[in-house]
Amino acid sequence: MTKLDIYGGLLGAGKTTLIKAMLLCAYDSKRAVVIENEIGRVNLDAGEFSGITVRPLTAGCVCCTLKGDLVAAVRELVTAEAPEYIIMEASGAADLDAIRRICEEIDEVSLNRCIMVVNARKIRKLMTVVGEFYRIQLLEASEIYLNFTENLPREELIAVKQLLRELNPDARVIDTPLAQLSANSIPEVSGPLDRERASVRPSLTVLDHGQSFKLLPNDRPARTFGWSSSKRGADPDSGSADHGKTLYTATLKVPAPLTEDQLDHFRQQLEQNGIWRAKGFVPMSDGTTKKIDYAFGDFFTSSDCPGAIPVPAEIVLIGENSQALSEKELAKYLFSHGDAMTE
Repeated sequence: MTKLDIYGGLLGAGKTTLIKAMLLCAYDSKRAVVIENEIGRVNLDAGEFSGITVRPLTAGCVCCTLKGDLVAAVRELVTAEAPEYIIMEASGAADLDAIRRICEEIDEVSLNRCIMVVNARKIRKLMTVVGEFYRIQLLEASEIYLNFTENLPREELIAVKQLLRELNPDARVIDTPLAQLSANSIPEVSGPLDRERASVRPSLTVLDHGQSFKLLPNDRPARTFGWSSSKRGADPDSGSADHGKTLYTATLKVPAPLTEDQLDHFRQQLEQNGIWRAKGFVPMSDGTTKKIDYAFGDFFTSSDCPGAIPVPAEIVLIGENSQALSEKELAKYLFSHGDAMTE
């Protein structure tokens, strides 16, 4: 029977990077396929995987609005590809436990690994910024992979592992650096933790501001993604309950090639406007195309863009600031520096 491995984790945790590393060891010489779930309408990570079937599920979370799409995708891949492994990369706002429960009901696969990927350098900040949703994700995980440990001081790594042990003493915490991963670094058949679900499930609700400003031709009207705590027995009169956070997402077309100054201005605006995540491809004034990846203050760029797929000049933005992500002049204030940009 096909084994199903689920990789969850908050926005920017490094799920794609971990999967790429696992493809070189744990899945080496295995027939594996990938299901990629993105909140935004554009899948910007599909080009990261070469020589492997990737099935994108975009514009929602597989734990709620795309549940039927996930089940159908799994069954279609089993029939068409006969893989040994299906690798499910969940969106950064998905409820990992909900995905696990959905997958347990699919007869064609057996649940194998269920991994929560964590940015070890950001975990304290994320527990404060994201709140109860993140804490419960960590509490329910059976395996936690600590990413970005390479340059973390030993004392801080020990403190992070102790924090996780106190929060979830039953989880297996794995801190092997990506470059040192082996086929057995993240064991198979770990089995989910048998925990009673909380009566109130905090959510990351995502509102699509797609109609607020100029986007791509295939944009659709706004809709809401995420868990609804009130539908799961929450006490509506409980003032202390943490029902989670509301995020806003937008797919922004880059209006013109950027200079390095404009790209730096863009980075500063992300930090100043409550944007949690930004990723995409931007054309540069020197004729190159850069991939950008921003998450909770960390900003990375790379000129090594995938050549096998068309590179869209667009960026997916996710954040808390509704006004910042619904501004009609969003492109201008994000990218302009000095002289205003022209279309």
